[in-house]
Amino acid sequence: MTTEEDIRRERVRQSERTVDNLKRLYAVLFAISFGVVAASTYEKIQNFDKIEQFGIESIILHAEMTIAFIITAGLFYYQGDRFLDVVYAKEPLAPVGPFQFGIDYLVNVFTMVPFFLMAHALAEKFTSAVGFTWFFVSYVLLIGLGLALLIFRDAFSLIQKPASESAQISALKVFWLSMNSFLLLCLVGMYALFITIGDTCPANYHGKSIFGFPLVMGILIFSRDYLDFTRGWAILYPVDGNSRHADLLAPIPWLTHKSARVRARVFSLVVIALLIFLIWKFDLWDLPAIASRCALPPS
Repeated sequence: MTTEEDIRRERVRQSERTVDNLKRLYAVLFAISFGVVAASTYEKIQNFDKIEQFGIESIILHAEMTIAFIITAGLFYYQGDRFLDVVYAKEPLAPVGPFQFGIDYLVNVFTMVPFFLMAHALAEKFTSAVGFTWFFVSYVLLIGLGLALLIFRDAFSLIQKPASESAQISALKVFWLSMNSFLLLCLVGMYALFITIGDTCPANYHGKSIFGFPLVMGILIFSRDYLDFTRGWAILYPVDGNSRHADLLAPIPWLTHKSARVRARVFSLVVIALLIFLIWKFDLWDLPAIASRCALPPS
């Protein structure tokens, strides 16, 4: 005889299977991206003696960008998985509607697309011509698209007021919004600063000191990943409640308060407005112009 408990367990199991099956769909994007990066790295190693611009400084920068890609892509993929698990594949089942689930899933999928572009940007035929320019553009697209999707999801949640979302999940979403907008402002701001001081193509490392924009970009990417991983750990990962790692790190406890999340959203919108101004001011939206500038021999 089937009991209510049996039915409940079956629903939980079906929920877990549904989430797992959906996660496999966007896992394909990551598999392709990692394959492209692996092929590009192998090509560089294979042709090492034929590539004249590969000095020790170039090797350090290429290693930095490749490691940055691997860490960032792995973090985005796993945290996207864990987000769906924590929100939807849990017991008791979340009282969510199809639109909320669809938006959360599509946010994850579309966030993964720029990684394919980032992977190709590390190919030797691009780095030998324009350095890490297309990697920079792809990373800006990654974070920028992620911000747009976060704002869209946040706006939808504010309208629908989903009862299933915990204060911690809401805090983490707003933290992602604030952190990514500020990181992108710093990254684009540094790019604009290098242009101001006379570097027409900051992401092109050829003929320049190692202490240039690519090194700074890598440091900013690693910093973002560190903050993302450490602040999301106690919320997204299966941590023992008695462990010291179960404690929420700043500013997550502050963001669990609704008033704090409102202020953080306002801060993020101001930062995004400044970011849009910088992109417009320095014509960073004009990709053909960027390609033309970066194709010139380094001064």
